[in-house]
Amino acid sequence: VDASNPIDIENGQTTASATTHATPNVTTTVANTMVATHHTYSSSQNWTPPGGMTESFDQRSGSASATGQSVEGVRVLQAVAGATGVKTATAAGGAGSADFGNTHILALRPQANNDIDLATPAGTAADDVMIASIGFQPSTLTITPPAGWTSIRRTANAAGTANTLETFRRTAVAGEPVVHRFVFSAAATAAVGGIQSFAGVDTTTPVDVENGQATPNGATHATPSVMTTVAGTMIVTAHTFSSSATWNPPAGMVESADRANLTVPNAAGQSIELNRVDQGSIGATGVKTATASGNPDRGNTHILALRPAPIIVVPGSFNAFESSTAAGAITGQIYTKLISANFSLDAVAILSGAQHGTFTATVQMDLVTGSTGGANCPGTPVTIAGTTQSVNLTVGRGTTGNFNVTNAYRDVRVRVRYPVASPTVTSCSTDNFSIRPTAFTVTSTGAGNTGTTGTPAIKTGANFNLTAASVTGYDGTPIIDNTKIAGTPTAGAIGGGFSAAPVGTGTASGASFFYSEAGNFGLNANAVYDSGFTSVDQPSDCTADFSNALAGGKYGCSFGSTAIAQTTGVSGFGRFIPDNFNVSYNMPLFGSGCVTFTYVGKTFAYTIAPAITVTARNGTNNGLTNATTTNYAGAYMKFSNAAGSSLNQAPYDTQGGRYTRFDALGGGATPALDTAGLPATTGDPAIGTFTNGIGTLTFGSGAGLVFTRSTTTPNAPFNADIALALNVIDTDGVTFAANPASFGAATAGNGMAFTSGQEMRYGRLFLQNAYGSDLAPLSLPMRVEYYSTDGWVTNTADTCTSLGLANLDLQNAIDNPAQGVATIIIKSGTPNKTSTVTVVSP
Repeated sequence: VDASNPIDIENGQTTASATTHATPNVTTTVANTMVATHHTYSSSQNWTPPGGMTESFDQRSGSASATGQSVEGVRVLQAVAGATGVKTATAAGGAGSADFGNTHILALRPQANNDIDLATPAGTAADDVMIASIGFQPSTLTITPPAGWTSIRRTANAAGTANTLETFRRTAVAGEPVVHRFVFSAAATAAVGGIQSFAGVDTTTPVDVENGQATPNGATHATPSVMTTVAGTMIVTAHTFSSSATWNPPAGMVESADRANLTVPNAAGQSIELNRVDQGSIGATGVKTATASGNPDRGNTHILALRPAPIIVVPGSFNAFESSTAAGAITGQIYTKLISANFSLDAVAILSGAQHGTFTATVQMDLVTGSTGGANCPGTPVTIAGTTQSVNLTVGRGTTGNFNVTNAYRDVRVRVRYPVASPTVTSCSTDNFSIRPTAFTVTSTGAGNTGTTGTPAIKTGANFNLTAASVTGYDGTPIIDNTKIAGTPTAGAIGGGFSAAPVGTGTASGASFFYSEAGNFGLNANAVYDSGFTSVDQPSDCTADFSNALAGGKYGCSFGSTAIAQTTGVSGFGRFIPDNFNVSYNMPLFGSGCVTFTYVGKTFAYTIAPAITVTARNGTNNGLTNATTTNYAGAYMKFSNAAGSSLNQAPYDTQGGRYTRFDALGGGATPALDTAGLPATTGDPAIGTFTNGIGTLTFGSGAGLVFTRSTTTPNAPFNADIALALNVIDTDGVTFAANPASFGAATAGNGMAFTSGQEMRYGRLFLQNAYGSDLAPLSLPMRVEYYSTDGWVTNTADTCTSLGLANLDLQNAIDNPAQGVATIIIKSGTPNKTSTVTVVSP
């Protein structure tokens, strides 16, 4: 049927109540249509088809009755274009079964004669030899056969109605198509043909001898006689001529097919007969004459003798190994293979402990899992999908086509079976081998921050996840090689482990990994690896490395992860921060104002500034040992004393202020400590450069500290116990566990040290009266005093106060004689201190 335009014409109609139901008459437009009709009515009866038509089906809905429904389908070939005539079918049951119905008629258009489809004979199996013979008109046409077919002979008869016979052969494979389409160079006027399949034929040289000839006008058409060269041949003949007829086979031959393209008998069209017969002995076949009924015509014949397959002594067993294995060997190794990489192997037939040198045949080979050994494949072999192939062995040995396996397999063997169609000998390779992945791809959903800031920020020793993706079939457990970790700049160590990969995904994962260093890390090639998946091949069937390139026919036993460079902001894993800080302190020292003491109201400053040495550490989680995280430096160091952020420089002790002091000696209210001269906290302490995870925080005294001096109420001496406290914390929230970090304590005797003592004295300069002649210089005695619990006493410890002329300014009484008062201004301090002296005149 013409699949592109199947229906030439069609019609239908309802039918009156009766037992006869006729279709309309339609007129076909092309020759050789198939007229199909359908008749149905509302009674359950059987049908008699229209005259000259063949019934295809006859169905009723139940037992014969006047109820229900029944239907008949019939067909007939109409050779010439024209009216079909009314097609009337009759339902059984007589007048009592009359009922209303419907009919339909259609004419199926024949396919264009540009090709012919020949069916594969039922039961055709791999290695059968197929012989196709086609008779066709006109004789000028050529045929393009399907792939795998080879033309044996083309015989043309140019006389009369010119026609041609062409014969082809093919060796069948497993899973032959249902039909084989032979394509003509142009539309054929007529074409007939068929296929015969023969088992037990020598597939190497199937045709022993063949010949063909054109035959004269007549009803008998004879082949030439041919001389066979081997015993036990199968003689195959084809007879065709340019009329549609039935055939009688040559005497003694069995008819395989008898076909005509028009209804027989018919002087038009083409018909063909195919025959066969065994010939046991070597010799002439004799002429093979077939006789056609009906109209005589010119034709063509062909004869061939199929050579029998050699008698094969079945091997005792098979083996498989590398193709590089020495000639004559019956055992050998199979090396490790890679997924998605082509490889081939050799199979050997074995008989009586040696290569079976006369075995030339086709075997079936596949790759299997589940076999626990060679020979007869103990265990439960399971075929790896897509690996089954037929392999030709010559003199007992042959090479497979390429295998290419996309999944990983830990333990594989090669299975060899013979014969292909119904194996009686099955063997597995004595050597087993692995098909391994080529690499892992490592990723993390929780440690993907490649920058020096932002989130996630994972503490050293804290858990994070890694995934090592491979291919389906991998079921191993990857390992981490810490010598191949790339750090910033120092590489830490990764702890934790992967679980075994599920065979269905080949992807291993773990959620308890941890890292020992600050910063980010990358992976050099093969940092995550598996060296055990190929254990069945170790040590001799693979090389002790990670090579995915063949060296001496072998790949590496191990495979590992692809490199992931540690490139800030681009690739790598992180960001990791220290677990905690540890601190150590220097011994800060204030400078005493006057050797062993300092006057209240006088500023004092550090001679040795307080400095906290901060060490970043990795903590003790997951077995870490609080080691220094040497990468805590540069952009990974996160101390800042910028104002306005709670996670910048740690706040000062809020309990008593940044500096506190304590009254030690009593005897009056202790003055307040004035810290206004200290540097601003936005720049103090100064954050030193961190190197290898260690840096300093150094405090300054600026313009100095001073205890406020009251102008009205002196205070008794006291010791200045001054303490400085700081919470050590960075912007990532990493802290010193014992915060605040403190210098000294604001308790008696525990403050920060002074160079010569912590005592603070409230002092004054006492100017005494003097008496003498106004004709001579008058000396005014003065002394330095401090206030004590006994009142004002001379400060004999003062070795630092000195006054010169530049410090004195005498306002002479002569300038104001009426008052008799002189004023001395002592230029020391701000404002200058003034003392008044009464001058008594003579």
